[in-house]
Amino acid sequence: MFAGPLNPVFARSDNDTVYGGTGNDTIYGGYGNDYLYGETGNDYLYGGDGSDYLSGGSGNDYLYGGDGSDYLSGGSGNDYLDGWTGNDKLYGGDGHDTLLGWTGNDYLNGGYGNDVLRGEAGNDTLVGGYGKDTLWGGAGADKFGFNYKNEGVDIIKDFQWNQGDKILISKVGFGAVNLNQFKYNGSNGALSFNNQVFAIIENKPNGFNVNLDVQLVNSFI
Repeated sequence: MFAGPLNPVFARSDNDTVYGGTGNDTIYGGYGNDYLYGETGNDYLYGGDGSDYLSGGSGNDYLYGGDGSDYLSGGSGNDYLDGWTGNDKLYGGDGHDTLLGWTGNDYLNGGYGNDVLRGEAGNDTLVGGYGKDTLWGGAGADKFGFNYKNEGVDIIKDFQWNQGDKILISKVGFGAVNLNQFKYNGSNGALSFNNQVFAIIENKPNGFNVNLDVQLVNSFI
């Protein structure tokens, strides 16, 4: 099914695949597990019910997952991704994107650009990617992931160790051997690896302890 440049498209109640093509498209998935592709233009994609796949493509797109465990990919442009309910996966791609997980245990990855990631409710994983990103975990035991030491300095707004929050570090990406290479400055919230700052914990939580709150993982996050 192909969407036109002017009129919104409402998919049927089964599992649909809709392509937006050129122009600014509005596509509603409705019921079922749908595949919605905005392609070029500034598109609005609404997954609706079911576990949907939404791809914005190029342009400044708005992706709304709706119910179900959805996969949202912004592509290039300054995109807005909203997972809503379910355990969603959100990928911003290129551009300065805004990612909201809302309810469920969501995975948010900003990609390239200066992004804003908000996990909200649930036990979420937030990875800013390249750029100066702003990360809000929200309620739940959240994980703030870092794959490379030179991706940019991210701002963590609300780290709460007493809620079970953790900072995950890719050993292979950082070239890390042990936690002794990491330091936390409680006066300004700076978290560094071998004296290179890669994150600022803005709320400067009392009792933050590198040995308890930072974890090394063997894979990329």
